[in-house]
Amino acid sequence: MKVVLLIAIFINLLFADAKSDLLNFLDDEPKQEVNVKPKQVNNTIVVPPKKDTQTLPKNKESNSDIFAKARKAWDEGNKKKAVDLYKKACNGGYMKGCNNLGVMHDKGDGIKQDKKVAVDLYKKACDGGYVGSCNNLGNMYKNGYGIKQDKKKAVELYKKACDGGGITGCGNLGNMYKNGYGIKQDKKKASDLYKKACDGGYMASCNNLGAMYSDGDGIKQDKKKASDLYKKACDGGYVGSCYNLGLMYDKGDEIKQDKQKAINLYKKACDGGILSACNNLGLMYNKGDGIKQDKQKAKDLYKKACDGGGMTGCNNLKILKKEESALINPKPFGLQIGQATIKEVKKKFKLKDNGINKYSQGKMFNLNPKDLDFDGLKEATIIFSKDEKLLAILLKMPKSKFYNIFNSLDSKYKLLNQKTPRLGDKNAKFISGNTEISISAAHVGFSMDLEYIDKSLWETYNQIQQKEKEEKKNKERSQL
Repeated sequence: MKVVLLIAIFINLLFADAKSDLLNFLDDEPKQEVNVKPKQVNNTIVVPPKKDTQTLPKNKESNSDIFAKARKAWDEGNKKKAVDLYKKACNGGYMKGCNNLGVMHDKGDGIKQDKKVAVDLYKKACDGGYVGSCNNLGNMYKNGYGIKQDKKKAVELYKKACDGGGITGCGNLGNMYKNGYGIKQDKKKASDLYKKACDGGYMASCNNLGAMYSDGDGIKQDKKKASDLYKKACDGGYVGSCYNLGLMYDKGDEIKQDKQKAINLYKKACDGGILSACNNLGLMYNKGDGIKQDKQKAKDLYKKACDGGGMTGCNNLKILKKEESALINPKPFGLQIGQATIKEVKKKFKLKDNGINKYSQGKMFNLNPKDLDFDGLKEATIIFSKDEKLLAILLKMPKSKFYNIFNSLDSKYKLLNQKTPRLGDKNAKFISGNTEISISAAHVGFSMDLEYIDKSLWETYNQIQQKEKEEKKNKERSQL
């Protein structure tokens, strides 16, 4: 669990540097986080105990037995007992005990956090031949935790760990070569080290090697190898790779697009703490992309991403709530049909006079779409009665929003009629109290209309239209 949390934190920090155009909030469309390559987390190592082989006096415990009891106490949540037993094993010369005691000091797990004490314990274990501690001490030097930062020293320690058979050290050394930290940058060397660590079972390095193949970063681009490595790491429990593989299936990134696989992988990654995956899964629910549309699930997933610190999730949650309040609330944009007055509306928005409406005999105004802060809105017109009561709000926006808005309205209001084919003209009408809400989009063109109109205005409109038709017919008859 600790490893997963560390991975999630690391990925979200990494996401802040992502450069994909789809991550730039140029408008308020929910965005999908792409090309985030979760990198390796410098994990501490706890190795299962091995029995000592020395002959001991009767009733005398071996250090490995003490270590095993310490592990059992830690697993059972008795951290104080674990500390005491790890200390006893360490003082007895059992280097794994020194390492694990260092880990507890390092993390403040059951004991007051003390990075300097952790450094001393890691050094003792490393000098005593436990390569896992050499890796952990390398982490401390790399990050400047409990000791002055020294990346060259970190490289030396990672190399010692790797040469001694510590695959995590190989993976961390690969990171140093890839980024040029404490050593001359050498991506070929990095890929070789990642492969060695991956072959040894270190899933973070499988992911990192997959990222290099995916991007052609210091190695010939090969999306098939990238997807295979992501799958290996995902199956091995590295949830960051589940996200990366999900992204490839979602976009059809040189593999066959498969939305269902993308959904399953995003879910696995989201459950494992990858906030980008929560956001992307939310986006698929929001749009009904490969899955039945479910705005509430989308909202829940955006919130999970947001609560964990994912800013894209926060922005998408804000957008979804804004759309709901703006279009689904009986008071669109906070304006109550049949109640709001010109004076009240002027307090909220800047109005541009558009003359007198033929049907209401009241004033009409245009609103600046930017003032309404609704993505894609092209035009907004409001109509008042002679006694200056709001009778209609007429909006024009991109046709691409038709089904999202239809589904949202359908979940809130009574549907009167609909014609919503995938091809051809689309329209639907809903009712809420004395307000009729209609949406329509012509097959030819790129815009759709969304209209909130008071019943009284509809009645007047229909009466005048009918009267004009009769007058036209009578005129035609008189000319025969």
